[in-house]
Amino acid sequence: MECPEGEAYNTVTVWQSGALKRRIMKMIKRLRDKGTDLYKWLESRASGIALLVFFGCVVYWMLLSQNLVNSYDGLWHNSSYFAAGWERSIGRWFWPYLDKLRFGVVSYPLNSIITLVLDAVAIHLMADLFTVKSKKLIFLMGALFIASPLTCDVLSYSYMSPTFGVAFLLSVYAAYCIIKIVHPLAAILVGSILIALDMGCYQAYLGVTCVILLFFYCKKILKGIDIKEAGIYAGKTVGSVVLGGVFIN
Repeated sequence: MECPEGEAYNTVTVWQSGALKRRIMKMIKRLRDKGTDLYKWLESRASGIALLVFFGCVVYWMLLSQNLVNSYDGLWHNSSYFAAGWERSIGRWFWPYLDKLRFGVVSYPLNSIITLVLDAVAIHLMADLFTVKSKKLIFLMGALFIASPLTCDVLSYSYMSPTFGVAFLLSVYAAYCIIKIVHPLAAILVGSILIALDMGCYQAYLGVTCVILLFFYCKKILKGIDIKEAGIYAGKTVGSVVLGGVFIN
């Protein structure tokens, strides 16, 4: 693009022309709208999330009050812990950043409540995905998950239980985005990033994403789905998993 009188074309010129300014303001408005939607979603489900967290505290009260941890790992890391080289060497690269975010604190009650909150949010997100409207049914879903041996085992590793909670939430959100985002390329990009972060916490939680997607597709098949729509869903799923693996490597 040629500038009048040979002046250098720079960012200030673009800003003054209004094109860059309009683009940035549009992006800011979009982010603000997304933030507002997230706030409204959390506000509408706050009571359900709090109820599930309270239920979890009641179920695991003995573990929380007596600081009952899982044998060697729990005994070794009972005050503070920062994941580092060993975790990175086995592919859990995102774990160290989560430990830094919470200052490496190992407190059984605090870490357990953080994990229960993350699990409760993930349960409500899953309920949205499968259009479960009944609050009683959503609570039953959450209660069955929280009272399961899996959650008990996760909470017993208090020094890393929030990492498990983040991995579970990311795995559910990955499936949610793959399904809900209409544009295939955007769905693959967002889904793959979430899968990479999820596996960067704990690789086994990739199975959660796969099972949610499988159940959703089975539901769609039973209701009737055309070949084109099925192909789009399959492409988004395979693309997200493959690209997520590429990001990890």
